[in-house]
Amino acid sequence: MGGTPPNTPETGPSPAGTPSPVGRTRSPRRHGARTTLRVPADLAARTREYAEQHGTTPNDALIRLAERGAVLYRGEREVERLAAERRAAVLSVDPPDPGADFSSSEWIDWAMGSARGEE
Repeated sequence: MGGTPPNTPETGPSPAGTPSPVGRTRSPRRHGARTTLRVPADLAARTREYAEQHGTTPNDALIRLAERGAVLYRGEREVERLAAERRAAVLSVDPPDPGADFSSSEWIDWAMGSARGEE
């Protein structure tokens, strides 16, 4: 076959973006903390499926899925923050005056009908 395949002690790892021996593109080198994870079987299966569909490695797929999850989490936190802010704004309004004279249901029906052009 000629030559030494990538990822051998003689040649070292294939550069990112080049085809690997199994026909997928190597994932880019990332900077950051290195870790070892135990990936649950169902997540590992989805990760392999993602890697096959996107022509990348399972490790790269796991990072991509984690990054997407982080974006979703950030959005959820923003929604929670806005909900709390709006809830606080509604609750900060003074309660209605217990002695206030509210309109009768008949008057409300008349007002709604008038607004719609009903006589």
